[in-house]
Amino acid sequence: MVEFLLSLSTKLEGCYPTRNRLTGAMLIHEEQAGANAKLDAGTELPLESIDRIERFLAAFNAIEQYFRTSLRENSELPFLTLLFDYSKQWPMTLDDLYLLRACADLRNAIVHHRTEPRRYISVPVPSVVWELEEIYKRLLNPKRVIPRFAKPVETLEPRDTLSVALRKIRDMDISQFPVYAGEVFTGLLTENGVTRWLAHHTATVLSLVDFEEVFVEQVVAEEEKRPNWKFISRDKAVDEVVAMFAANPSLEAALITQHGKHIEKPLGIITRSDILEVKRP
Repeated sequence: MVEFLLSLSTKLEGCYPTRNRLTGAMLIHEEQAGANAKLDAGTELPLESIDRIERFLAAFNAIEQYFRTSLRENSELPFLTLLFDYSKQWPMTLDDLYLLRACADLRNAIVHHRTEPRRYISVPVPSVVWELEEIYKRLLNPKRVIPRFAKPVETLEPRDTLSVALRKIRDMDISQFPVYAGEVFTGLLTENGVTRWLAHHTATVLSLVDFEEVFVEQVVAEEEKRPNWKFISRDKAVDEVVAMFAANPSLEAALITQHGKHIEKPLGIITRSDILEVKRP
C-alpha cells in the first residue's frame, strides 16, 4: 500500500501544487503542539473534543461503508485495501488518498488505544474532520465536468497554416486546439507541439521556416507519436479527470463530448492549466 501511494505521488508531481494536507503523525499531534497540551492516556477530554471525535469516526465509517458497497465487498478487508481497490476503479486525487491514509492511522489510534470512557490519546483537528466529511460528500455527489468546463471550443483545420495557428495562440491566449477536418477529429495542436516541431525541423532540415508554407496537419502528424489528448463523457467526475492527468504526463487536453466519443461535437475542453485551477486552495 505504501508503494502504491508513493507511486501515485510520483505520477502527480508537477501536475498541481499539493495543498497543505497532514500526514498521520501531524494529524495526531498538531493540536497538542499548537495548544501545548499533550494528551496522554489518563487525560479526560472536554465535550467539544468528544463531539469532534464522534464526527470523525462517523465520517470515516461512512466512507468505509461506501467503499464496501461500491466494490460489493462484504468481507472484512482492511480499510487501506478497500481504498486501494476503490481508487483503481474510480481514481481519486492524491490529496484525498493521503488524507484517507492518514485518517486510517488516526482512527486506529482513537479506537484501539482507548481503554476508558472519554479518554483518548488522539483528537483530530477541526480542519481534518471537515475535510473528511467533504470527501464523503464528494463520493456521494461528485462534481461533473459539465457544467464546470462547458465552453465553446476553438478549433483549427488541417490545412490552416502555422501562421494562422500562431496568431490564434497569441490573440486568444489558448495553447491547445483540437483539429477537425469538417466534423472529423484529426488531432490536437498545442503550443508545446509547435515548439517541438520547430526544434526538430531546425535540427534536421537546417533551414528557416516560413509559417505560411507549413500546415497544421504537418505539425499534428508529429504529435501523433505521443498521444496527448483523450475524449471523456460529460458525466465524468472532476476528481477522476485530475487523477487522469496525473497518471499521464503526456496528456495535454481532455475533450468533453456527450458520451466521450471522438465523432461527437465537443462540449468543452480541460487542459493541464485547468487542473491547476481545480487544485488551487
